[in-house]
Amino acid sequence: MTIENKSRIQIATAPATTPISVTEFKLFARIDHDDEDAALALMISAVTDAAERYLGRALIEQSITYTVDNWPGREVELPYPPLLSVTGIYLRKSDGTWDTTAYAATNYYVITEGIPGSIALVTGATEPTNGDCDSGRFQIRYKAGYGDEATDVPAAIRQALLVWANNAYENRVVTITPPEEVRSALSLYRVERV
Repeated sequence: MTIENKSRIQIATAPATTPISVTEFKLFARIDHDDEDAALALMISAVTDAAERYLGRALIEQSITYTVDNWPGREVELPYPPLLSVTGIYLRKSDGTWDTTAYAATNYYVITEGIPGSIALVTGATEPTNGDCDSGRFQIRYKAGYGDEATDVPAAIRQALLVWANNAYENRVVTITPPEEVRSALSLYRVERV
């Protein structure tokens, strides 16, 4: 019998900025008026969201919660790299709140090298257990992204976002997949989840 292990990913704290600014986009698209700045900011945000989903990556630093029903094993890969740091591992209590002291940070270490990053249990540490509830029993809170500045994002991704945003501006719709002309450049950064 196979036990299903559902996982849930949520952005707990959104990035403070986007990888490209309205000013950068207007220069790229040769827009010389301010009439559409609010709409352009919304469009850039939507393109950034679509790009993160397409790439399977966090671009600008953000806080993420990764909740699972069952503990995945001695090493746990964390979605939406690059991994910057881990805030903690928490266990859900029977009342639905999180026990923030249940699993000590001395039981694991963080591996930020490689894609995706992960946490691994130290030798001799036991896997966390939780008999208080059946679903969403464990939560890992972490920070991911290239950094907190737009310029921390690789230039190839930023350039592709400019093209994608320009395509959205011209067609007045944000597509969930990038335009054909930037797919090959973005494919170098795409993380495929198994």
